Amino acid sequence: MIRFANMARSKRKSYTKESTLVADFARCLRDENNPWGQLRIGFEFEYGGGAADVFGILGEGMVIAFEAKLTKWRDALHQAYRTRCFANRAYVVLPARTAALAAAYEFEFRRRRVGLCTMSEDSEIVTLIDSIEALPLQPWVADRAVAAVTRKGEGCQQIRSSSKLQQPSVLIAA
Repeated sequence: MIRFANMARSKRKSYTKESTLVADFARCLRDENNPWGQLRIGFEFEYGGGAADVFGILGEGMVIAFEAKLTKWRDALHQAYRTRCFANRAYVVLPARTAALAAAYEFEFRRRRVGLCTMSEDSEIVTLIDSIEALPLQPWVADRAVAAVTRKGEGCQQIRSSSKLQQPSVLIAA
């Protein structure tokens, strides 16, 4: 069930850059009061079918992948669906206005077992559609994601570098 009431009560925040949306979202993920609890997070995890914008490890190995976009929610849905190869749960993260449009296609999200989130102006994560937990299709890739954020003695490490990026992507351990 979509929780429109949560979104209606929260003020809407607008974003002009995807990187700002990702940064706000990651900041909320570091707070243990987020919808999933205490996560260790990483960025730009390359898994063969693409790269997850943000991913989190819950407990001893549940992987949650997040794909963020400003407007192209269908692209984000396809990308999040592909992350199911290594993630137990997958979510699309959109600004509130785009999320409201995408939520009208709840069936498409549920069919792919992908959730939908947005950010409130109060910098809180609002889950509109929850992702259905399942075993990853390629558990060895999930093991790589877990290893990427659990290496001892490394608080910050590079996961993937791309010539398209201005700066290398880094992993910030929570």
